Amino acid sequence: MNVLGIDIGTNFIKGSLVRISEDGRFTLDYKLKVPSRGVTNGSISDIDSCAEAVKKCIDDIFEIDDSLAIDHVTVSYSGRSINCRTVSGTEDMWANSGSELPGRITNENIEKIISSIRMNESEPGKILHTFKQEFIIDDETRTYNPINMTGRRIKANVLLIADHGSNLHNVEQVMKKAGIEDFVPVYGPISTSEAILSEENKKGSIVIELGAGKIELVIYHDGCLRFAATLPLGSNYLNKDLMYVLQTDPDATEIAKVKYGSAIEYEGDENDTVTIKKSMGRGSEDFSLRQFCEITSARLVEIFELAIEMIYVAKYNTKIISPIILAGESTKLKNTNVLLRTMLNGHENERGNVKNIEKNESIPDSYFASIGSVMYAFRNKLIEFPKEKPRKKGIMGKFKNFIKDLL
Repeated sequence: MNVLGIDIGTNFIKGSLVRISEDGRFTLDYKLKVPSRGVTNGSISDIDSCAEAVKKCIDDIFEIDDSLAIDHVTVSYSGRSINCRTVSGTEDMWANSGSELPGRITNENIEKIISSIRMNESEPGKILHTFKQEFIIDDETRTYNPINMTGRRIKANVLLIADHGSNLHNVEQVMKKAGIEDFVPVYGPISTSEAILSEENKKGSIVIELGAGKIELVIYHDGCLRFAATLPLGSNYLNKDLMYVLQTDPDATEIAKVKYGSAIEYEGDENDTVTIKKSMGRGSEDFSLRQFCEITSARLVEIFELAIEMIYVAKYNTKIISPIILAGESTKLKNTNVLLRTMLNGHENERGNVKNIEKNESIPDSYFASIGSVMYAFRNKLIEFPKEKPRKKGIMGKFKNFIKDLL
């Protein structure tokens, strides 16, 4: 089964073609990205422009291999109006059996509670994901796996992730204009964490992903997702500061940031300088390396303070002792690990990488979300193997016909 994962990002639209075998193994066959348009701080701000970028990404994949048969499409996206909260639901076991004796808890009981929670959700918006938390049997026994236990009453705590704004509707419009009618939406932080966390990691992990237009935070504890959020402050803000001070163009700014930037202040000779290429063909100019690092470190401190504040608000700052997992190209800046360790009172951190996938090369951080959206959809049975061998290009045949009609 071939699944195309698309990540709608601020700077780039990323596409990953993932092949899933009958025994559930993932193989990354193709990956590519195209410049994004119509996306601001991770949210769609221009449907037509974003749709053109998505179409370009899909088209480029077929330029690589026009014989592809794609069975499903997943889309990773974010937005400020997407949030999470914990809600509860109950099921009286004796009411089902017609007896006051305790009943045996089955998967059907759990699914019935979750369905009831979704149906009775009072806040407006679209529920994207539900994550089971702990279960309480007869108001006394707490468990994470109640199947086959007995009781008269079971209470379930569930984490709901819902889109309370127009984000999903905008994504649907973009995909429709790009020729894709049917796709599985996945919240961006969930996509990223699904790609880089193992089952062992999910026993207790914090993921911080620094993107171009946003920062994402995911917290797992006791094998359950406890918190997920995005904030519209990313590495583009750092780049804008540098562009203003250095008076250079975006490409030269990015190159200089990666080459010279640091998450902590420069500790070398205060007279050290770097040569920066000016914009509009105005030659080059030497710039203080100490001042350069002051700019990058100050902005990164500001960005990470927001993530750390969310960790404290979620009240998991002392509950998780495993290293914080970092993702996002800008977290590769020199001394980022040192800065975070200092800000978190010695809490260690490490780089994330894609787990449980076959590939021929290392996978850049920018593809974590597109790959993770495929993994999440498959592992949670939101997509399934086709009952018969798909015709040439599968659902993408409709897309190619759509493009021909436009022309």
